[in-house]
Amino acid sequence: MFVQMETTIVLGLGLMMMLGVALTMFLLVVV
Repeated sequence: MFVQMETTIVLGLGLMMMLGVALTMFLLVVV
């Protein structure tokens, strides 16, 4: 259970980081 929880948290953080980078690049391109 702990391993699955950690994996889910890591995947969530990775996805959030990817979304953040994509949003930053999008804003840089638009502005």
